[in-house]
Amino acid sequence: MASSLLASWLPVVLWLINDHLYRQAAFFSIIPSLILFPWYRTAATLLAPLAIYGFQAIAINGRITTLTGRKAIWKGREVGSTIPPLGGKSSP
Repeated sequence: MASSLLASWLPVVLWLINDHLYRQAAFFSIIPSLILFPWYRTAATLLAPLAIYGFQAIAINGRITTLTGRKAIWKGREVGSTIPPLGGKSSP
């Protein structure tokens, strides 16, 4: 959920640009990099927004796997959810 919340900065930046609030949009667009700078501590922080959106595919896949009760392959092993799938029985 936190990664999805962090991904919401881009629509806000686009909204500010649409309203011709360019300075505010420029400031708001660097917020993810400023927040993540203590962790990265290099210029790689500027690539953090790309990583934020790249991780969304992983997070969504995990949510779908959990909600449908599918087994995931991790390090060559099948890993299942302990949560029963929506509207059905979990597979053994």
